Amino acid sequence: MYNAIHNRIFEYLEKRSKFSLLALGYILVAMLAYVDYLTGDFSIILFYLIPIFLVGWFVNKPSAILICLCASISSLFNKILTHHTTVFHHSWDFTIETTYMILLGMMFATLREKHDQEKRLARIDPLTRVLNRRYLYEIAEQEIYRSRRYNRCFSIAYLDLDNFKGINDTRGHHVGDDLLCSVAATITENLRCADTVARIGGDEFVVVLPETGAEEARLVMAKLQGKLMERMEAKKWPVSFSVGMVTYYSAPLSVDEMLKRADGLMYEVKSQGKNGFRHEILETGMIRELSTPPRPVRWISSGKTLLSGGFTISPLSDLRKKRGAAQKDRTIR
Repeated sequence: MYNAIHNRIFEYLEKRSKFSLLALGYILVAMLAYVDYLTGDFSIILFYLIPIFLVGWFVNKPSAILICLCASISSLFNKILTHHTTVFHHSWDFTIETTYMILLGMMFATLREKHDQEKRLARIDPLTRVLNRRYLYEIAEQEIYRSRRYNRCFSIAYLDLDNFKGINDTRGHHVGDDLLCSVAATITENLRCADTVARIGGDEFVVVLPETGAEEARLVMAKLQGKLMERMEAKKWPVSFSVGMVTYYSAPLSVDEMLKRADGLMYEVKSQGKNGFRHEILETGMIRELSTPPRPVRWISSGKTLLSGGFTISPLSDLRKKRGAAQKDRTIR
């Protein structure tokens, strides 16, 4: 019960702008100053920690210092109006309270910075600086939810480095680490900002392409494989890539199912000689019309045709050749 309330409050505050939270902090200080004036001899200095924590945690450190000064000045004026004592006593109280508040405000802001840093580190692979398996699951779950709710397609690719173990064994682990970092950097450089790349194993990477259909996904992966091979050749690393990719026009049941399907395609490539690409498409529109359960449509990027439900779909290169031949024939006539 407590955790649920706590999470809802923090989620609500996280969604608010920093300006609105800062304004709320000053409003709370003004309200507390008025209550402090009315109560007279009763000290409510501890309640000033509420706006200090609010601003220190959700805004930033400089704003926390300003709200601390505002709170301590408000407390000083209340004491001058309600307590007729010496200037030394007022100065002493003001110095102690200001120091106390600023230290707490700095502590709240620093804790938030450390919290955010640890949160980022928990999501990032320490070697390649791309996302790790844990955060990939969070991203993939969001993508499945978005696909299910808005009926949007997406694609996921599973990449495995061929002959990577040989690099580690013959050239050392430091070269293997450089290779992994180079692969991660190349993938990141050739993807859109909305795309996601994660390292989920020793030499295995996963790429999530939101709102990306089959043809577009194939073009992206073809370009990416080319860039990766160029980088490997430039570094003289005898490494190639086995890729399995699935395009979903209907959301899968779970992230595990999605990864298992892409992983299976990747292992099919490895079992047939490595350095290849297999693409599976889950078509839903036609399947729903036929009232049959979803079944995969497989694309093998070796120039073969794709067969599905009695239809033959040729690769784009074949269509271009046929179109060119037809235009040439018309020209001759």
